[in-house]
Amino acid sequence: MSAGDERGRDQAERAGALDDAFFDLAHVHDTAGIAARAASLFGAGYGGRPGVLHVTAVDGNTGRTLRIDEHTPKCLADTFALNLVRVRAEAIVITGKLLRDEPGLSYAPGAPGAPCPALATFRQQLGHTAPPWLVIMTRGADLPLDHPVFHDGHTRPLVYGPEEGVAPLRTQTAAEVVGAAHDGGLPQLIETLRARGAHTVSFEAGPSTTRHLYDAESPRVDELLLSTYRGAPLAESQLAGAAPSPPAGFTDAGVGTVVHAVSGPWHFAWFKRGRSGLG
Repeated sequence: MSAGDERGRDQAERAGALDDAFFDLAHVHDTAGIAARAASLFGAGYGGRPGVLHVTAVDGNTGRTLRIDEHTPKCLADTFALNLVRVRAEAIVITGKLLRDEPGLSYAPGAPGAPCPALATFRQQLGHTAPPWLVIMTRGADLPLDHPVFHDGHTRPLVYGPEEGVAPLRTQTAAEVVGAAHDGGLPQLIETLRARGAHTVSFEAGPSTTRHLYDAESPRVDELLLSTYRGAPLAESQLAGAAPSPPAGFTDAGVGTVVHAVSGPWHFAWFKRGRSGLG
């Protein structure tokens, strides 16, 4: 981390919050800079063990998930948090709906912000030499197979869903297609990925999908990384479903960092439970 980085972080910390500009990936050129920002956002103990990770951004005024589009409040620290989870993941789980809603979605290091080659190096230092699987949950209909994620080389696309729905896609895409028995729910998907050696799985899907990670009797999530927008009230069109609550047994492992962005203040928290579901 440069002397300028240290001065900027120290000044912001003395003021009780961090400046969002500190997390601009356009100015991060080495893995030391990645590690310093990770510690600033989530504490020195962030990361380490494998497990099921959920990263999401919510509205602090309503407790609802932010709808991700051009109208979403912007925050460089939130982009950094998303990339910090992605570099840990051996598999990233999304839905076909996400591809339809975000035609420009990219998993290039730094996206949706500036390119950041240091993130790729950081991932290699974590022991990940192959791109992550990008698991696209779908029932087979209207999957945009021309979406860039199928062709850009940043991930290994894997289409997953009920066998009867995804079977026709095998002749339509070069991506791997995995048909599941019954509805191909999250427990079955997690077991399928574990059998492939994916011990760290990140969920970026929307609330209607990820709420099943929090089933009261048997929660599947091991870590929740929560970016909370605390600015001005948002319009209904900027909000999605209800945000998750950490299950019983979760602890706040982070430092409760506040970041001041142009869009307003944001709060970052890292919750984890005592043992890993994939370990």
